Amino acid sequence: MALFVDGALPSDALEGATGLQTEEVRLGRRELFVFYPNGMAKTRLRLPSERTGTARNMNTLAKLAERAAALA
Repeated sequence: MALFVDGALPSDALEGATGLQTEEVRLGRRELFVFYPNGMAKTRLRLPSERTGTARNMNTLAKLAERAAALA
């Protein structure tokens, strides 16, 4: 899953995150990437950026990239 935000992520982007178990979170410039090894359905992970961003799964992002490439 990728969580996109409007501006640059703050240096403390993960501060205030709760419920982290087996999930892996990586920071980008304006996005957070989250890997859910046990699936998203049972996660308790809550990220502060969820309130101001929009999330998409990797399948959706691949389709969007494919469509954008076709327009070019």
